[in-house]
Amino acid sequence: MSKVAFFCLLSLTVALFLGSCGGPKKQAAIAPADTVDYSKLVTHGPKKRIAIAEFVNKTQYAKGRIGTQASDQLATHLVKSNAFIVIEREQLAKVMGEQALGQTGAVKGETAAKVGELLGAQALITGSITEFGFTQGTTDGGVFKKKVQRVRAVVNVRAIDTSTGQIIFAENGEGIAETEDTQVFGFGSKAGYDETLNDKALNQAIVKLVSNIVKNLDKVQWAGRVVKTTDSGKIIINAGQDTGLKEGDVFVVSKLGEMLLDPDTGVALGREPGEVRGKIKVTMLQDKMAVCDVVEGGGFEAGDQVKMAD
Repeated sequence: MSKVAFFCLLSLTVALFLGSCGGPKKQAAIAPADTVDYSKLVTHGPKKRIAIAEFVNKTQYAKGRIGTQASDQLATHLVKSNAFIVIEREQLAKVMGEQALGQTGAVKGETAAKVGELLGAQALITGSITEFGFTQGTTDGGVFKKKVQRVRAVVNVRAIDTSTGQIIFAENGEGIAETEDTQVFGFGSKAGYDETLNDKALNQAIVKLVSNIVKNLDKVQWAGRVVKTTDSGKIIINAGQDTGLKEGDVFVVSKLGEMLLDPDTGVALGREPGEVRGKIKVTMLQDKMAVCDVVEGGGFEAGDQVKMAD
């Protein structure tokens, strides 16, 4: 075979190969667990208000970026679950300040209790990226060269009951994402580092945690507050249609009990039971509040705690 014929055949082979691959493009390979089946997430009672602190990056990679990415992804999934009212991080920052949440991801019980007190949240979620790594490998077969980029992320999430300051859920999630570039005789993708792998690996780690977060937060008792008592005897509470309340719902109203601290450690133990003032029933709903009639009792005041009646 002449040199001209050989190179013609070689060129045809390369063209056919690249054509079969759809051109010199990068092929992404992502593990299957990158979405949540929200229809399978079961919760009971009104939607709970939760706050999500910005996650702490404990690794040496991408300081100041991946912590925000991870907490934003978790917030997105929990909003899509339709099980919670997620408090905007800006509101949390105004109450606590980012520095007050600590640089290690650890939050004291009294910090969580303050979040519950000022934002009406039943739970505070904190998290950290404990492992984050990038690897790249190249297989050189002469004619064919393959480059694989791989990112692995491990995310730790904790959920804290703001009424007790106790950790109710803690778990790690691992996510892996990779891309593969193939070249034939130098033809094909020569792309640099694919930064979308960061987001995909973090999302995969978060996805593995969402179902258990929803399941465990479902065990936390919903609570609201009395906003105002009117001259006509109506009681207005800080929950409405967006929380899932319905006309006719009945609540027990109690005076807010004192927060008790362990005398040895200073750790918040939770509130002592407050004096029960009576019961109220929803008669009119707006998006973020409800107007209630008194069913029994009296002496209701702004700030009183509201819980679903049995």
